[in-house]
Amino acid sequence: MSATLYSPNYIRYLRNGPRAPTTRMDVVKTAAASFLNSLPNINVGVMRFDRRAQGGMVMSPVSMLDPKRARLIDEITNSDRYEPVGIRP
Repeated sequence: MSATLYSPNYIRYLRNGPRAPTTRMDVVKTAAASFLNSLPNINVGVMRFDRRAQGGMVMSPVSMLDPKRARLIDEITNSDRYEPVGIRP
């Protein structure tokens, strides 16, 4: 009698098929959008780091979230302003 053992990952692959490739930046954008959607109407600002500018640049100044929530989420998820350039830290 013989038995074939499969790893859980292989079984998941057989059941669900291959996953679409996802970059780390896509994961960060999705997490940021989810985080912004979960917040109440509080003061929120967004900055991004730029190694050429010697620090962070203000992308959205601190202000109430509700009036700018949709725009911020759209900008973070669809804009190339937040794409990584150069080496990753």
